[in-house]
Formats: sequence, structure tokens, C-alpha cells
Amino acid sequence: MSGVLKRFGRSMAISLSLAFGGCATVEPKPDYGRAVSLIARATGSAHVYRPGDDAIVDAKVRSLLEGGLTADEAVEVALLNNPRLQASFLRIGMARADVVQSRLLSNPSLGVSTRFPSGGGLTNIEAGIARNIVDLWRIPTRHKIARRELTQVIFTIAHDAAQLATDAKAAYFRAIAAARLLAISRQDRQAAERLLRLTETLRDAGAVSGVDVDLTRSELQSVELLVRVARQNAFEARSKLMRTLGLPLAQFDTELVDELPTARPPAVSLERLLQVAAENRFDLSAARNLLQTLAAKLDLQEQSLFRVVELGVAYEREARDGGSVFGPTLSIELPIFDQNQAQIARAGYAQAEAVKRLRSMVVDVAHDVRLAHELTRAVWDTAHFYESELLPLKESSLDLAREAYRAGKIPLVSVLQAQRALRDAHAGRVEILRDGALARIELERATACPEDQFATRQEPKQNNDD
Repeated sequence: MSGVLKRFGRSMAISLSLAFGGCATVEPKPDYGRAVSLIARATGSAHVYRPGDDAIVDAKVRSLLEGGLTADEAVEVALLNNPRLQASFLRIGMARADVVQSRLLSNPSLGVSTRFPSGGGLTNIEAGIARNIVDLWRIPTRHKIARRELTQVIFTIAHDAAQLATDAKAAYFRAIAAARLLAISRQDRQAAERLLRLTETLRDAGAVSGVDVDLTRSELQSVELLVRVARQNAFEARSKLMRTLGLPLAQFDTELVDELPTARPPAVSLERLLQVAAENRFDLSAARNLLQTLAAKLDLQEQSLFRVVELGVAYEREARDGGSVFGPTLSIELPIFDQNQAQIARAGYAQAEAVKRLRSMVVDVAHDVRLAHELTRAVWDTAHFYESELLPLKESSLDLAREAYRAGKIPLVSVLQAQRALRDAHAGRVEILRDGALARIELERATACPEDQFATRQEPKQNNDD
């Protein structure tokens, strides 16, 4: 019994200090700073949007767009300028407001009644003021929950921003690859036009028939169709990039200055990547934080057996003799029918569900890292095959086929086959370089860590105090 009284007294002391120790001012700037710090850690970008800095953000975005855009600059523009990320930061302010609200005592209630005697005389007056004192032992837990929920919002926004950064980088390299494929298709069209001119010259000289000219013209039409499809794909890829960066139509033709990076194998071992992901993924941090939040909510429900305990004072002036009475009042809602068992059980189930979801998330993260790691290695191996064997062979085959056709040694169809094979090889090389860039980006997404920090990244220390 003494332990219960000590806990009750400690809770009331903390509640009163929280309620009266400071003013109810909502100031989320330090919380914005926490989110920005986490985002910078995950993305390697020092420039992240903060509410209230819109003029500075606009100037920085204009500066980044000058002279064209690199992949790293695209990430910075997205983190500064994406409207959805900007909107999500305001949820931090809302969560901070909930933290402030959680410290406040509920308002007292005032009741006044007057009764007029039928025979005349003094009016009977009753007045009372009372407040629910349950807050006194619930405020510490309520405040803990609000702080945990604020941390939850910060982790969630940091995770979303890290995903946005990888989305921006992936969209950038998809746009670069689409533009390169368009350029290749245009080069193929020029090659088909040259071949058509050659067959027309040979036909005029009587070396080939009109059938070869028709075949070459048909091939040119097929290549022209590929050019149109590639042009549409390039437009769609650039449109997705501009949308991800939050840029208006006026910036649609901003120059993209980076080339597709050379494919390379993973920089560190799978075991190290799994460790980095376990330590740095913000969705895992949010899931762990949620467990603590739900534990506090369960504690709050267990404190809610008595939901209404009103303490106050009452005054009454008698109509008969004009005398008055004054004294304390106590009103308690008796937990006879509803002892909060259902809400306690519900909170327990929610906590058990969160444990299961965290375990599932840990498994998913490990598979994400493993898949990205293996894909990076496989793409590097394929890219090496393209560079060292496939492309040189296809280029040599086409040169030999053209010379042999010019000399009348092979039919036109052999040249067309060699030309298509080389076209496919060039397009395949661009696609494999794109896939290599995307695989490395997926490693960053899966680990919430920039690639150049895989080997040195240490677990962040989070301060959950407000």
C-alpha cells in the first residue's frame, strides 16, 4: 500500500510541475532540426526543407538548377522542393502541439443555480466549482505517449525523405538512360538511312534488285518507329523526374549533366550491409518506438479505472434566514459496470500486433538488402560481359557484313541482322548500366545510408526527450 501511495504522490508532483512549470507554447523548430539531422544522415545531403525557410529554399533551388543538374543536386532539390515532403513537416508541428497539450490540466467546471421563493424573500443561491483530478496521475504517462508519438512522426518523415532521395536519384538515372536510348535509336536511324542510300546506289549500278531497296526501306521504317517510342519513353522519364523534384513545367528542359555510372560490385560484404540496415533504417526505429508508445498507452489504460474524480468547493445561501454554507465536494464515477477491461485488452492486443509487425519488418529489411546486394553483383558481371565481349563482337560483325555486302558476297538480310544485333547490344548496354545505377540506389534505400558511408557508418544515438 505504501508503494502505491508513493507512486501516486510522485505522479501528482510531476503532473503539477509539468502543468505549472512552463507556458503552453508550441515551438517545433528543435523538432524540425531533429528530422533534418536524420534525413541528412540517411541521404548525405546537407540541404533539407524546414518550415518557414521558403524564401531561402527557393533561392537555393534556383542556384542548384543553374548550369544543369547532377544526380546529387537532384537529391538536394527533391529534399528542398518536393511539396509532399514540405507538407509532411507540418505534421511535426501538430505532434509538438499534442506534446504541449498533454501537459495541461483539464479546465474546472463552474455551476451556479438560483431559485426564487414563491412567497417572496431572499433568493436561494447555490454555486460550486470542481475539476476532475484524474489528470494528476495521468499527465506523466500522457506526456510520455505524446513525446513518443512526436518521435514516431519524426522517424516516419525521415524514412519518407530517405525514400524520396533514392526515388529522385533513381528517376534521374532513368531519365538519363531514356535520353541515351533515344540518342542510340536516332543513330540507328542514321545508319539505316546510309544503308538505304547504299542499296539504292547498288541497285542503280545493277548489282542488286529492287527487293533489297524495299527491305532496307522497311528496316528504316521499323527504326523510325523505335525512335518515336524512345522519344515518348524519354519524355515520360523526364516528367517523372520533374514531378519528384517538385519542379514546374518551366524547368522541364533542365539539362541533366551526369552520365550513367560504370557498374561495379558491392563495396562491402552482405553481412556489413545487413548490420548497417539494422542500425539505420528509420522504419525499424519507428517500429521500435511504437512498441514503447503502446506500452505507455497500456499503462494509461490501466490507470483509467477511475475516469472521473471531481474535487471542488460549494457555496449555498439559504432563502429562509439568509444564512450560507460553504465546504468541499467530492464526486467519483464508480467503476461498477465498466472497469475499462475492454480498453486494457485492446491496448494489449495492439502491443502484441506491433511486436509481430516489427519481426516481419526485420525479415523484410534483410531480404531487401540481400536482393539489392545480389542484383548489384549480377549487374556488374553482365555489364563487364557487354563491355569486354558482346559489343566488340557485334561491332566487328557489322563492319564485316557491310563490306561483304558491298562486294556482293552476302545477301542484304545478313547486314540487317548484324545491324539489329548491334542495335540491341548498344541498347542492352545502356539498360544494364541503368540497372547497375538503380541496384546501387536500392542498396542505399535498403540500408538508409549513402553508399560511400557503408564501411564507416555507426548506429545513431537518438534522444527521445523533448
